[in-house]
Amino acid sequence: MTQTYWISFAIDQQERHGRSHGDRHEALVKVISDMASTAVWHETPCFMIFDSRHGMDAINGRLKSAMDGEFDLFVLVSAQTCDARIVGPCHDRDIFKLIANIEAG
Repeated sequence: MTQTYWISFAIDQQERHGRSHGDRHEALVKVISDMASTAVWHETPCFMIFDSRHGMDAINGRLKSAMDGEFDLFVLVSAQTCDARIVGPCHDRDIFKLIANIEAG
């Protein structure tokens, strides 16, 4: 079954582990494009919506491999179930008040 997801992200400007900001951004877009079933919307620079037959945990794992979880941040949310994952340095804890089904990692 295909579900719709959205992701909001921030990628640190510094080179991390030999990968530039641009490298990590391209890797993130590629992961999402590869996992999307029929559509990917990425008109805004740090927000994307896509559909996928892959489950939340599979997508989360692939996204983590594209980014540097010590410095980069993303929030992945299922539009249907409102389940969510957050990975990376999160300094504003209000996200846990605003999204009830969010898990770190």
